[in-house]
This record gives sequence, C-alpha cells and structure tokens, in this order.
Amino acid sequence: FQNKSLGDTIFRVGRDLYRKLDKNERLVGPMLLAQRQGTPYNKIKRAFYAALDFKAKDEKGGMYPPDKVFFKREYPRGLENILKSVCRLSSHQDEEAKVMKEIAKGI
Repeated sequence: FQNKSLGDTIFRVGRDLYRKLDKNERLVGPMLLAQRQGTPYNKIKRAFYAALDFKAKDEKGGMYPPDKVFFKREYPRGLENILKSVCRLSSHQDEEAKVMKEIAKGI
C-alpha cells in the first residue's frame, strides 16, 4: 500500500466479494488446493473470515455497489448460503465438502 502508483488502496483490495470469494479466486481456490495436497490452510481460512466482515469503503465513504448487495442479500442468510451461493462450493464434491466443513468450524 506504500507504492501509490499501483493504486492498491484498501478499498480496491478488499472490495468485490462476489468475485473474490468464488472458488476459483484468491481465497477459496487456495484452500481447495491445500485440501487436495493435504496442506494446512488455517491462515487462508482466517483471511476468508476477515473478508466476510470487511466492508470496504472508498474515500467518499461509499461501498462498492455489488458489496452492498452482498451484505444486504447474502450475509444475512449465513455462512452456508455464502459457501454455496457466493463461493459456489458443492457438498457433493469431496474436496469442496471438506473445505466447507473446515470453514464452518470457524477460526
């Protein structure tokens, strides 16, 4: 965040939960890979939980519009809904089911 030319503000890095929580993206994807390889992923799981609670706001105090929808529609429905609807994990896929169970344990 110190290199201003990169434009990586906390807002930009923390926003867009629908995309960043997808199973093919930066948090759930590495957890699935770790599960396949038998590698612990507690720290990634902590980052996942941090993402769920981070309401990124821009310099004007506004949230990214899709994140507003996330916190209004998905978040109140609970973790299981988020894992299935947002992360697109399936309890019928062995590794995905194991990751879902591990995430559900909390941090």
